[in-house]
Amino acid sequence: MRWKEYERHGHSSLWIVICALLLLAVESRAQQKYISQKLEHMATTLQSVHGVNCLEMPMWGDHALAVREDALQEVCHIGFRLFPQQIIEQNPSPVYNFVERYLLELALLKEDARILQALREDKVRLKIGSTLPSSNICSRLLSILPRVKSCPSFIITTDNQYYTASWSEGGSNLLYLRFPIQYELLWGMNKKEVESRFHQDLLYFQEAHRQDADTASEEEDAYWADYLTALNDSCYLLEGECYGVESMNSNRYYKKRADGRFTLLYDARYPEESVRNLFLSGQGKRVKVSVCQRLYGRKKQEFDTTLAQLMAFFKALGCTAYIGIESMEGYRATGGLTLLNPAAGYCHLLYFDMDLRTLIRPGDFTVKAELYGYVPTHNINNLFYENNNKKK
Repeated sequence: MRWKEYERHGHSSLWIVICALLLLAVESRAQQKYISQKLEHMATTLQSVHGVNCLEMPMWGDHALAVREDALQEVCHIGFRLFPQQIIEQNPSPVYNFVERYLLELALLKEDARILQALREDKVRLKIGSTLPSSNICSRLLSILPRVKSCPSFIITTDNQYYTASWSEGGSNLLYLRFPIQYELLWGMNKKEVESRFHQDLLYFQEAHRQDADTASEEEDAYWADYLTALNDSCYLLEGECYGVESMNSNRYYKKRADGRFTLLYDARYPEESVRNLFLSGQGKRVKVSVCQRLYGRKKQEFDTTLAQLMAFFKALGCTAYIGIESMEGYRATGGLTLLNPAAGYCHLLYFDMDLRTLIRPGDFTVKAELYGYVPTHNINNLFYENNNKKK
C-alpha cells in the first residue's frame, strides 16, 4: 500500500518536473528576439506547420537551415543553408542572405498562387531550370536545392538597379533569381524596423571600436602627393567623385608641411575646405555631434556622439560619403551629406549646422545634425533630376 502510494507520488513529481521543463522551453522560445516580424513569422510557421524548431534543430526534412544571431543575441537570419560561412565573410554582399531567406519564404508559402503573387509584388523573377515556374513550384524548388548547394558555378551580377543570382550545371541553368536592389526586400525588414535599430547598432559599434577611436592618428599620407592639384601655395586638391550635382562631392584638401609631406588641411582661413575634410576624413575625435534622427511616422530619436564615431559607423555600414556646403556666414556653416550604400539601395541624408570655431577649438562646440535614414536611392535621383530641371 505504501509502495503504491509512493509510486503514485513519484509519478506525480516526475510529471511536475516534465511540465516545468516544457514551460521553461516555451518561455525561452517566447523570449527569443528577432530583428524583424518576417523572421519571427518564418520561425513560427516552421514550428507550428512543419514541427521544426529552427532555433534548436535547424533542419527541414533533408534541408539544412541557416539560423544566425547578431551581437545583441537577436535572430538576424533564417534561410536554407546554401553558402559556406567562409564565402559570405570573404565576399560581403546582401545577396547571400537574401537568396537563402527568400527561397525559404517561397517554400513556406507552399501554394503556387501565393508564391506567384509574392514574386509579382516583390518584382522578383525566378527560373527553376530554364523555365518560369507556374505549377508545383514548392516541390520543384525543394528538389533542386541539393544540386544548387553543391553547384560550383554561382554568379552574382548587377546593373545597379537589380541583382541577378544564377547557378548553372554543365552549361544548363539550374536556378535563376533577378530582384531589385531595395534594402527592405534584401533584408526582409520594413523601414520602421530598420530605422529603430540605427541608434542601438551605433552604440554597439562605438563600444566595440572604442579603442580604435581613442588611438586613431591624424592622417598624414604621402601616398596622395602624386594625385594632388595645387590650388595655391597653401592648398592642394585631391579630387573625389560627385553624386547628383558637382557641389555634392568627396573632394579633400591638403597642405604641404615644411618637411615636404602633405597633411589634411584644417585652417580657419579655408573654412569650406576644412569643413569638408572634417566630415570626410574620419577624424574629429573631439568634435561633439548632437543628432536628431527623423523616424517613420513623424517620430524622432535624439542622441549624442562624436563626429569620428558617427562617420566611422556610416563607413562600416558600407556607405560612401559626399558632402555639399549650403552656406558660410560669419561663424556658421550649414550643409549636408549624402551617405550612399549602393549595395543595399539606400542613402542616409545628414544635414548639419556647425560653428566654424570648431576648427580651432573642437571640444568647445557641438555640431547640430538632422538625420533622415534609409532613403531609397531612386528618391534621391528623382530629387536631383527635379532640381536640375528647375535650374534650367
